[in-house]
Amino acid sequence: MIFSKDTFQFIVVTGASGAGKTMVLRHLEDLGYFCADNMVPALLGAFVDLISTQFNRIAVVMDLRGGAFFDELSGCLHTLKEHGFVYRILFLEASDEVLVRRFSETRRRHPLQHEDMSLLESIQQEKERLRDIREQADIVLNTSQMQAAELRQAISEHLTGQAESQQGLVITVTSFGYRYGIPMDADLTFDVRFLPNPYYNPDLRSFTGLERPVREYVLGKEVTQEFIRRFFDFMAYLIPHYRQEGKSNLTVAIGCTGGRHRSVAITRELSRVLREQNYYVLEKHRDISKDQARYQADRKQRAEDMSLVALGGGTGLSTLLRGFKKVFHDITAIVTVSDDGGSSGRLRREMGIIAPGDLRNCLTALADEEGLLTALFNYRFQHESSDLEGHSFGNLFLTAMAEVVGDFQRAIQESSKVLAIGGRVLPISLDNLTLQARMQDGTVVVGESAITCYGGQIEQIQLLGENTRPLPEALDAIRRADAVILGPGSLYTSVIPHLLFPEVVEAIVNHSGPRIFICNIMSQLGETSGYHVHDYIETLYLHAGQRDWLDYVLVNTQKPDPNLIARYAEEQSQPVLIEPAGMQALTLQMVSGDYLSQENYIRHSPEKLAQAIRLLVQEWFFPAG
Repeated sequence: MIFSKDTFQFIVVTGASGAGKTMVLRHLEDLGYFCADNMVPALLGAFVDLISTQFNRIAVVMDLRGGAFFDELSGCLHTLKEHGFVYRILFLEASDEVLVRRFSETRRRHPLQHEDMSLLESIQQEKERLRDIREQADIVLNTSQMQAAELRQAISEHLTGQAESQQGLVITVTSFGYRYGIPMDADLTFDVRFLPNPYYNPDLRSFTGLERPVREYVLGKEVTQEFIRRFFDFMAYLIPHYRQEGKSNLTVAIGCTGGRHRSVAITRELSRVLREQNYYVLEKHRDISKDQARYQADRKQRAEDMSLVALGGGTGLSTLLRGFKKVFHDITAIVTVSDDGGSSGRLRREMGIIAPGDLRNCLTALADEEGLLTALFNYRFQHESSDLEGHSFGNLFLTAMAEVVGDFQRAIQESSKVLAIGGRVLPISLDNLTLQARMQDGTVVVGESAITCYGGQIEQIQLLGENTRPLPEALDAIRRADAVILGPGSLYTSVIPHLLFPEVVEAIVNHSGPRIFICNIMSQLGETSGYHVHDYIETLYLHAGQRDWLDYVLVNTQKPDPNLIARYAEEQSQPVLIEPAGMQALTLQMVSGDYLSQENYIRHSPEKLAQAIRLLVQEWFFPAG
């Protein structure tokens, strides 16, 4: 998630020790804030820069437990405001008598108390040191007479307004299959097995309730709409009573037979409407990925029959496809089209088309015979005195075909027929995509070629323009595929651009099949210098705005020839290494092995990658025994 001033909320919680800061922080977590306790003010700027890339609500507690560091708070907050981050200070206090009683009851020591100072003297000294920050506070709450529920209500009213105070309740809606048992943490359970079952429709069986065909089938029934209306009537009665009793979490379980079709579609719809009603909602699908073979058995019996979608660009994706076409029968390549250099860049500027270069490379990689016709598509004109210099024939062919048929997507389809390719190639978008990178030195660089040539380290990348949209056929291909593969390729300019479309991220995160990332063998100057394997994955999660959606990462552990490593080192490129501590923090499975090509370059072997993916798909869908 990219930082937005319109939605960003940053709360600094401070005040007297024993006034209730810990309780406030817990309630802010229930309101959806990312919370940190006992933050050192000097670290505030770096902390907000990092966390605001994924969370738009942040709360930190800073108080005199930080010792002398706390005195830097005012200056650090001023610096934060200069950088465009708006914050609010919430100050908590209580009477001396109440604070003395609370410390006596809990038998905790006051942060300023020592053997030469009594508890009351410590409280009074803290009050004096907090005087300046109290005067700066936006909200001051005296908790002397407040019970826990009253404090929570006051926080909700001050921070979200009375109309939004219902956000204090976190509602988890989860789908499940009765075949696998009722969720143990369910507060309310609804059985939707009375709805028509898509499983008995052969055209719908292989889909899930997250996908359009099943959603339209389930939600299009009048009985479903009646259930949804009655559900919200019931919740409108229950929720105020839950909140009155101080309940902060409510888990609603929606069950069908297998937890794949009806319950999933209903859970998605209920979650959507609850969010529209201003509730903080977590949506989960416990059993959606279970027993995959049951739903695929009618049409697919082997890994080779499963449909694969590969997202990427550059030489990495075309290398992957050369191996895939020899193993798999249903392949779709989704290609980034942000290249603005060389022949592609010139055609973009002169003809107003999307970048054709990577599309051409994928078409030729999937061609049944990479012979004369493929060589022709890859031929690049070398005549220095000609306007054709630097252009590849394939780029010109695609451009001309788009002019003839009137549509670039159709031009790709017609070119596929010419090359007799064994698969589909789709651009991620038909819009002219422009990348913008923020470098670690603070420089903002616009354009893929400029980013690559800059030489500095990329910190974050994004798409320019508000009207860029992913190609609907590309989204549909991701949803329908049995497995999704990302990489290998330039991390920031070939792989991540796909994740800058929220619709693409949603399709991948909700995908029920294996999601596989192929990590690069060598680092790339200006993009991934010094990166370990886990850095690649964390960068993907950062730009997607969500964590832990990958299932596997393929990592080459075969050492390249030392002479080749030395040659690459001259270009400041080093082997990507595995850092065990970094990998332990990730939930995905690392699949290491020899994926190295034996050519005079340090690259992946197309054949080895294809076989590794085949084994993973086989294990996922058709496990032995």
